[in-house]
Parts: sequence; C-alpha cells; structure tokens
Amino acid sequence: MSSRLILIICFFIGFIQTIAAQFSKPASNSIFGQFTYGNGSHEIICGSLTYINKKGFSITLQASNESRNSKNVPPDYEPGWLVIFGDGIPNVTIATSLVMVGKVFEEKSRLLQFDLRGGICYGTIERPVNFVKKSKSAFIFGSTSYYEYDIQKNRFIGFVVNPTMNIIVSRYIGFSAGMRSNINAQTITFGAELGVSIGSLRKRL
Repeated sequence: MSSRLILIICFFIGFIQTIAAQFSKPASNSIFGQFTYGNGSHEIICGSLTYINKKGFSITLQASNESRNSKNVPPDYEPGWLVIFGDGIPNVTIATSLVMVGKVFEEKSRLLQFDLRGGICYGTIERPVNFVKKSKSAFIFGSTSYYEYDIQKNRFIGFVVNPTMNIIVSRYIGFSAGMRSNINAQTITFGAELGVSIGSLRKRL
C-alpha cells in the first residue's frame, strides 16, 4: 500500500508541475487560515495558517489529527451499551504539529493556485494494546464480558507531503483540494482532503 501511495503522490505532483509551468507567480501577498477534512487510510482533520508572498513561496503552520479503528481489536470485542458518539471501537490516533514550505503557481485569472508543499512534522501516536477479557455480574443479564486495554503512546518526527489546489472565489473566502501523506517511523498515512480558506487571499481584481 505504501508503494502505491508514493506512486500516486508522484503522479499528482508531476501533473501539477506540468500545469504549473503555464502559470505565473502570485500577483499579491496573502495570509489565511484553512480548515480541512480528509479521508483515506485515516480520517483527517487539520487547521492551518498559511502565508504566500509575491515571489511564489509559501510557509504553513499546521496542526492535524488523524484517526482510524485499531486493527488489533479482538474479534469478539463489543463496544457496550453506552456508546453515544462513534462506533465504540478503540482508535489509533495521531496528533501532529508541522511546518511546511511550498512553491506556489497562480493561474492567470487568479482563481486557481497550486501550492506544492511539504515539511517536517512532530507528533504522537496512540494505540490500544494488551487487550484482556474480563467478566462481571449484571443484575438483569447475568454475567457479561468486556475488555480492558492499555494505551501505548509513541512520539515521532517525520515528513508530510501535501500538494494543494486553492480555489479563490473572493478576496476573503476560498476552497481547497489536495492530497496528504504523513511519513514517519511509526506509520504511513495518506488521504485526499477538502477545505475552506478564510483570510486575505488576494487584492481586488
């Protein structure tokens, strides 16, 4: 799966570079906040602050959270009766802080920007481990079984690749679409994401 991901990302970057050769540098500086949701190997939620200058370089500060159901849950695991949000299955969660730099190309109409960006991340990954089956007596249903488990927490330093297309619909509001991969010694995640951008995106046309 990781080799397929790398091929997809390389194709996506190559495609953008081919298009970007016909584009120019941004006509103005911009600074904006961006909120994105993505899905793939994990569910991805990100918040970021991006600055782009007229020379076509970007810098992005981002915080992200990625999660998916753990794959080591016992086959007979039952979430229980008190689940309100989610499916009750223990998750693997990845919290990441990162800095990305990128090269930005802008379409002549100034409606589209391509930001080829990536950077270094620092984060933590939490996994459920050591599942132990327990039983307890219940007043109505007799004895019931359940699982107890520990949370294993590891820290990592890695790389994030996040080529993004910005769609600028007004001076202050835009949308984005992109691909994202978090590559580190603990795991490799990937997915596609959509977002909304709010801030000073461009000067008046």
